[in-house]
Amino acid sequence: SWDKTIRCWEVQCQGKDINSIGKAQQTAEAPILCTAWHDEGSQVYWAGCDNKAFVWDLGSNQTQQVAQHNAGIQTMAFVRSPQAGELLITGSWDKTLKFWDVRQKKDILTHTMSDKIACMDVKFPLCAVATQDKKVTIYNLEQPQNPFKNFETQLKLQTRCISCFTDKAGYTVGSIEGRVRVEYINNTGSSFAFKCHRDNSKQLAYAVNSISFHPTYGTFATAGSDGAFHFWDKDAKQRVKQFKNCSAPITTTAFNQTG
Repeated sequence: SWDKTIRCWEVQCQGKDINSIGKAQQTAEAPILCTAWHDEGSQVYWAGCDNKAFVWDLGSNQTQQVAQHNAGIQTMAFVRSPQAGELLITGSWDKTLKFWDVRQKKDILTHTMSDKIACMDVKFPLCAVATQDKKVTIYNLEQPQNPFKNFETQLKLQTRCISCFTDKAGYTVGSIEGRVRVEYINNTGSSFAFKCHRDNSKQLAYAVNSISFHPTYGTFATAGSDGAFHFWDKDAKQRVKQFKNCSAPITTTAFNQTG
């Protein structure tokens, strides 16, 4: 959070009743911008405006620095690579994407990007990185030394979020103009964009802050600064479900493992 704390919650679901209980907390030196789980669930990584990334061991409740940039770290992802083992990928406002060996706590690969990194998503081996100049770079994490493909978002304004398809055939990007671009990596002729999170009566467009794909069905959810979230089917090119607006902007979304 911007209050410099990271908190671990236990979510309890009983029928339609959902409760959350705070289990642990750490305080950072600066606002926290991103987090990532270790795939075994025993550790959490976090990073933020102090240019540093840390690992938090939930069992011992101890923290340790594992990465460093020259500017704030905007996004991160934990990856278990068959070739390189356990990696932490960090994207920063210093215009670099870094790969860290979390066991030795050193960077093993650095890519200099065209602008500040705005957002990133990883579904191994697909890694999609968006920069503030409306460009998207695709990496194959089985061969991450060079970019696999480069794209322009085709959106008019700044990119706010990015999410890879469940089947890894492409990605979606959302912008501050209330628009989403569905981009296929190989079959680019099928790519398209659509408007959402808008109030046509007031001629207002709200930022699309988050896009999350269902882990099984491939449908996705968008959430925006209008306090709304919707479910979409990219294959049918239609909205599946619209929910009642919340009282405040929604900044992030995520499906659980079962969807």
